[in-house]
Amino acid sequence: MLYGRRTEFEEGLNAYSWQQAKFQEERAVRIRDRWNQLGAHAKAVVDRIPTLPTLYIDFEDLDTTEVSRKAEEDM
Repeated sequence: MLYGRRTEFEEGLNAYSWQQAKFQEERAVRIRDRWNQLGAHAKAVVDRIPTLPTLYIDFEDLDTTEVSRKAEEDM
């Protein structure tokens, strides 16, 4: 009887795994589509303003402590 229970458990776990993978895949598609829409909108904005300056941010040199302190002060 142990063999039968184990098989049922494995089948259930396998079905759950496939279901979760499908949920993640669907979510990834929605996120990708949203970013594609955002990218298209951003391109349209940039194309409309040819003199739009580009911002360069070096996140490695960003002092997060100072940023956090400033954010707390502004609240």
